[in-house]
Amino acid sequence: GAISEDTVLAMNSKTEDVKNFLQQVLKSIFIFQEVEGSDLDTLIGSFAETQRTAGTKIISQGEDGDNFYVIRSGTCDIFVKNGDKEPERILTLSAGGYFGELALMYSCPRAATVVASSDVILEALDQNAFNVVLRRSGRSRRAAYDNFLQKVPILHSLTPEDRGKLADVLVKKKVPDGEFIIRQGDTDA
Repeated sequence: GAISEDTVLAMNSKTEDVKNFLQQVLKSIFIFQEVEGSDLDTLIGSFAETQRTAGTKIISQGEDGDNFYVIRSGTCDIFVKNGDKEPERILTLSAGGYFGELALMYSCPRAATVVASSDVILEALDQNAFNVVLRRSGRSRRAAYDNFLQKVPILHSLTPEDRGKLADVLVKKKVPDGEFIIRQGDTDA
């Protein structure tokens, strides 16, 4: 069926250690850095634990993507096949490593084959949950930024469409107490 932002996602119970582990990993991944609050809780709860034994192929280059994976324990080898050559191992990932996000983001075939090089425990996020949470998070972030921009006097002349475009490109940055954001007379952009 159709995927909408109102889709109810299955929530998988997790220990606090697993929740904290996933939160730390996800905050280091560009596409998830803006996901916060209840959206982040939903995202973490949508991951399902799965285990694979050493030698098991987890994803295959060229196949359609169905899951994004985070390695909780163990190691996985990443192989890429170019043309008629034998697949070449290009990387080994361990706990905190992740793979499979590109196929989900861009609805394109898998760019590599991933094989468990030891017994592994993975956290898997399916494409439906991936799309729903990122859509919800983007929608709530845009609404919050738009609400803020409506209150900025110098921006009152913007149309809602232009304000929305501005909201889409805003980037939140945390600044420590006492650090200057801008100083009068600065010429740096």
